[in-house]
Amino acid sequence: MDHHPEDTPLNRFLTFWGVLGVSLVVVILAIVLPRILKKSVPDAPGYAERGATAAEVRAVRYAEANKYEWVDKAAGTVRVPASVTYEAAVKDLAAKKAVKSSIPIPGTDAAAAAAAATPAPESTPAPQGDAADPPASDAKPKSGSEGDAPAPEAPQN
Repeated sequence: MDHHPEDTPLNRFLTFWGVLGVSLVVVILAIVLPRILKKSVPDAPGYAERGATAAEVRAVRYAEANKYEWVDKAAGTVRVPASVTYEAAVKDLAAKKAVKSSIPIPGTDAAAAAAAATPAPESTPAPQGDAADPPASDAKPKSGSEGDAPAPEAPQN
């Protein structure tokens, strides 16, 4: 085996203790951090009260979401539970008859036939109006120095 010039007993010593020290720090953090970061424990004071409060909040929100209520009585707008609207939508869609789509599905024979039947454009149409006029090839700057861009010419009518 070849001898590396930086392979000295001091470097081996420092590498060994450096790796050992970093490993020890990682193990200590893995043990200590979960205990520090733990927000609440079941036997902490006030835990049962917080749990009851959360259950009460959920119950109130559930009751609000599942009740009938006037939004605008004059306009006849009513808030109804989502489950009722889902059932109404399912009944409405079940009553409708499915129709065949006029859009061909890619990868089918109908799509290939529709693509073959659609003619390709012959050429790109020329733009309309004064903006389509090509700039004159011998245009010279009306002002400024040679390095400046030429000034635009007024449209010719």
